[in-house]
Amino acid sequence: MPHLLTNAAQGLLTLELPLLTLITFALWFPSPARDAWVWLLVLLLPIYAARYLLYRRLWTWTPLTAWLLAFIALLFVNVALGLWLAAAGTPSAPYSRGWLILGRPLLGLAIFVACVEHACAHGLHGLIARSVWLAFALGLFALGATQWPQKANQFVFITDHLPITRGFPGAENGFNPNEIAGALAWLTPLAAGIALYRWREKLPQRDVATLALAFCGAALFLGQSRAALIGALLALALLTLFLLKKRWRWLALTAVVAVALLQVLVVAQVFVPPQAAQTGGVEAQASQSLAPRFSLWSSALAMIRDFPLTGVGFTYFRFEPVRSLYPVEGVRPGAAVHAHNEWLQMGADFGLPGMLLYLVWHIVALRMIWRVWRQGSAEARALVMAVACGLLAHSVFGLLDAIPLADRFAFLFWWMLGLLGALYAVTAATSPPRQVPS
Repeated sequence: MPHLLTNAAQGLLTLELPLLTLITFALWFPSPARDAWVWLLVLLLPIYAARYLLYRRLWTWTPLTAWLLAFIALLFVNVALGLWLAAAGTPSAPYSRGWLILGRPLLGLAIFVACVEHACAHGLHGLIARSVWLAFALGLFALGATQWPQKANQFVFITDHLPITRGFPGAENGFNPNEIAGALAWLTPLAAGIALYRWREKLPQRDVATLALAFCGAALFLGQSRAALIGALLALALLTLFLLKKRWRWLALTAVVAVALLQVLVVAQVFVPPQAAQTGGVEAQASQSLAPRFSLWSSALAMIRDFPLTGVGFTYFRFEPVRSLYPVEGVRPGAAVHAHNEWLQMGADFGLPGMLLYLVWHIVALRMIWRVWRQGSAEARALVMAVACGLLAHSVFGLLDAIPLADRFAFLFWWMLGLLGALYAVTAATSPPRQVPS
């Protein structure tokens, strides 16, 4: 291969992560504004061509890669079938909003591929640094841009003095507290794991990672998403047990338990100030939170029962005619945006094949985590534990709420999977081959 062509191909590969950052921001906006920018994904094609030219591959294979491609294939079939039914005049699910809805899932797959390729070419340090700054930025932004719920009235002496950030493109009125909590559930344990390991080994960026943990943790606690908090506290407890040595381990675990006890007091409304309205007792709060969710789950289950092979169509849970066909008691149609359970959301979107694929993702991810934990370097083991705990915390959140795969924050899910894929690829490349018994 000519030297000039090789240099050009290598130069293109350095643009992959910056270009994906640009596309992520462009596709951050709600539809239809983001639809005008889906074409930016085409700019990735020269990068894939350059990789094939240099290495004779489009991407590095991991155990998860094939199953992520299977999801894209399922999505293509779902959209194509919906468009065909609409063209035939058949009023039946799956319904489709057109090919542009593939933008965010395709971006997610590209993020996964880029993380793995970056680690194979440059190691893990660049991905770790980006993860730290991502958590830092989102945590800081969440403190100023979250629409604090009534459950957070006990913290008005804090929230009233936080700087208010409004007018951010795509989130002009701020963030729904549960939506941002789902994002923070991924990043809080990730930042914690990176910070703990870097303090333990006295490595660079430990200060920034600690600040990222503080910002994410504070925003998560003030937002009072109970499912996200339970998941995050469980994840933090596991991180302290696996990453810290004896004295620091028990000190950190005591701090986690103290936060958990503080949360119990918050739920019991011990700290309600006189000027803040109360949200009712524990039973009233549980009823207000769970009753609408039961209705949403029943609606999603009805969709899966009626369309077990296809679901009602990707992202169609919130749109007509689905909302009229499957009304949710006690929830106005405009507020029923998703199933409030990520497993049921996959089923509502894609039917049983979607739920099965989601299960396979989790099983394969667990196997990859186990492989890295057993065979990886000390740094890889610490980072894979941080990634695993981030996925665990969000999985707990996903039992009572959801960030669907078409959501603006779904890119964080693909980033977490990309980190896992990167860790697996680096570990597989550096660990000795398995001995085949004779």
